[in-house]
Formats: sequence, structure tokens, C-alpha cells
Amino acid sequence: MALGGRGNRVILPPGGQASYALETGVWAKVRERIPSLDQGPVVAARIVTECMDSDRLRVVNHDAAFPMRNPWFTGDVTSPGSAILLINADAAPALVSGCYSSGNLYSVPGAGRGPPVFEPVCSETFEEQVPPFASREFPVQHNGSRWFGLRTHGRSIVLQMLKPLEPGTRLFVVDSTIRFGGEVTSR
Repeated sequence: MALGGRGNRVILPPGGQASYALETGVWAKVRERIPSLDQGPVVAARIVTECMDSDRLRVVNHDAAFPMRNPWFTGDVTSPGSAILLINADAAPALVSGCYSSGNLYSVPGAGRGPPVFEPVCSETFEEQVPPFASREFPVQHNGSRWFGLRTHGRSIVLQMLKPLEPGTRLFVVDSTIRFGGEVTSR
């Protein structure tokens, strides 16, 4: 989600923090925590959502995603609209390649000693270089594809699945029997 007037990019000094108004009127707090200076650069993407509900503060913590060497993702597309967020947390560029498939598979007979290995037939592919400390989003579905694969090459890469919220209707019921300012009696 874009930060009010800033796009998706935030620049902080080491150990810095800042608060921004999002385009939806919600506030976002961004901060860098450095666990120990002798550990070297450490990155973990973590999201905490806070929302006021009447007089209550509701907090939802999302798991942290830690950088790995050469992470990958493959799978059937089950949530249209989902995307893979890639963060290159290294000072060197990262390489990314992807495959969109309609679900067709192939296997080369006698290629190995074990059972045949089925691989997807890619209907569309891409390759991209991600600059140091940059991020990219890759949709898991493209032109009706049913399978998506993403391979990376880099020393410190974070992959995180971004799924849209399920649409739904929230029904609230008002209890008009509640009276305030009086003494509570047991029934």
C-alpha cells in the first residue's frame, strides 16, 4: 500500500523510525531494529497491523520473513490475485526467473534411474535482475495460468506470499436491552 505522497519507498537512517499516513487514512510505523552491531547486516520483514475498534485497539502480528540464499517457490494457483513479494537484502544484484504454466507436464523417459519426474511446460517465462536492496512483486497468475514457479539466485533474498483478503459481509447486531448507568442485577 502506498504511503501518503511517498509511494512504496521509505528511507530511514540506521536504527531510525518514522510514522506515515497511508492513502486509506491509516497510519504506518516503520522502524529498523539492530539486534547487535557485531552480527553484520540483518533483515527480517515483519508486519504489525493495529486498528481502533470503538475503544479497543486490535493488533494482528504477521510472521517475520527472513532472508535466505536462493529461495524458490512452485505451486498451483489457488488464490487468484496473489503475488510473491521478493526483497533483495544484499549489496549485490539478485537474479530471478519465473514460469507460468497452463498445467501441462512433460517427462523424459529414461532420464534417471528412478521414477519419471514430471516438469511443467512453461507457456510464459521471465528473467529479471533485482538491484541491491530493492523489491519486486510477481503475480502468481498470468493469462489464465494454473501453475507458477519462481527461482532466485542471490545470497540474501526474502520471499513472502501476498494474498488478497477474502471479500465478505460483516453483520453487526445491536443489543438494545443494554442499559448504562444502572446497577447490574442477576437474572
